[in-house]
Amino acid sequence: MILRRAFAAILLIVGLALIVGGGWLVSLGGSPYYLLAGLMAAGSGVLVWRGGRRGRWLYGALLVITLGWAVWEAGF
Repeated sequence: MILRRAFAAILLIVGLALIVGGGWLVSLGGSPYYLLAGLMAAGSGVLVWRGGRRGRWLYGALLVITLGWAVWEAGF
């Protein structure tokens, strides 16, 4: 339980940092990816904190989306 809560707290902190930085980037005309990734990471953190399995699925979706975005951004 302690490890799960620690992981959830880390996800929430990283998510909040991405939300702030991503929002700033969007305001400058940049990619909305970081804002959306922050929302997903923070949401995952909240769900993992509550003990739900949906948090794991949301985090897994974030990883898949990140992989797709990275391939698209760098060029396949």
